[in-house]
Amino acid sequence: MVFGLLALGPYLRIGGLNTAEQSWPVPLPYLLFRELPFMDIHRIPSRFVSMVTLALAVLVGLALAWLWEAGRRHRLALRWRWVVLVVLTAGMLFEYWPRPFTLTPIGSEQIPPVYRAWASEGPGGPILEVPDLDYLSMFYQTHHRRPTTAGNISRPRGHVWRRMRLMDPMIRVMATWDDMGVDQSPAAIRSALRCQGIEQVVFYQQAVGQVTRKRIDAVEAYVFGDIAPDYADEATHVYTVELERPAQPYWTHDPNEWYELDLVGDGQTPGRWAVGGDGSLLIVPCGQEQVAARFAVAGIGGDRTLEVLLNDQLLTTMALREGWIRQVQLLLPLQPGTNRLRLRSIEPPTTAADRGQRDDPRELSFNLSQVSIEVAGTP
Repeated sequence: MVFGLLALGPYLRIGGLNTAEQSWPVPLPYLLFRELPFMDIHRIPSRFVSMVTLALAVLVGLALAWLWEAGRRHRLALRWRWVVLVVLTAGMLFEYWPRPFTLTPIGSEQIPPVYRAWASEGPGGPILEVPDLDYLSMFYQTHHRRPTTAGNISRPRGHVWRRMRLMDPMIRVMATWDDMGVDQSPAAIRSALRCQGIEQVVFYQQAVGQVTRKRIDAVEAYVFGDIAPDYADEATHVYTVELERPAQPYWTHDPNEWYELDLVGDGQTPGRWAVGGDGSLLIVPCGQEQVAARFAVAGIGGDRTLEVLLNDQLLTTMALREGWIRQVQLLLPLQPGTNRLRLRSIEPPTTAADRGQRDDPRELSFNLSQVSIEVAGTP
């Protein structure tokens, strides 16, 4: 009873009407309960229903035992007692039957026309939605049944391509493509999408705010500005990802091992500082067995020795003289799947106190810029 009362929330609701919004509010104990330290951690008072369910389960067990014994005392036939038990068990199984029941009427007008067409065509390839509409995107997927790049089961999670090179601007719907790589062209973005298995990109025109709509238009114009959509209506614009450069692998920095984009070297070149003394690039070969990696690297805090490892195997070591930018070219034999190219400084990173920059909390050792990873022999 206590948990049931708390589950009702801070104010009584009657028939969907919240008394807190009326001239006669009816406060409940949860209003005081949530003021206690740490008692707002569950956020939603209706979650107390789970405790109510546990208590009721015990009461139901006691009641069933009482009914069974009562039937025996009143000489109720054994078969009738079993009938009662079977009926109660069937009711419990029905209550927890995992088949979804439609509670809200759903009509075809609620589904974008292109998704209705895909549903009639049968299975298709993966799509990228810009932006991902969370639960609405998952609702649409129940109709088009194509693989998507986002979704959740019990709670929202961060997108797997968040902060990834070329992918992050599309996920966040921000047309800011500068990064530590040499090529951020529309052709490179489309090639990266295809390398990751994306066959079609859907840009939503509805179910988004006006500000988001302008950002969607900016991303669409940059990535597919010179290409006509395969399908367009008032709800969606759909593009098929053509593979202009089928041999080029996809690469990105490991977002956990590099600081945010900075101007390095001459102060005009976009690049990133490694977090501490290690920084990795993740490379998807896209069917290639060997690629050429080119990049510029510079150290800080004195001369340094840098180890270069591919999938934890040492490739080479190189010396970095402080104040110099070293141009590096390596041939990388790749394995299927994601390969990790790691750069590791033998010497420890410098602190803000070492550099005389008390307002800079970063520990630095080297930075990377002008990165290019292409098929060996590509000019």
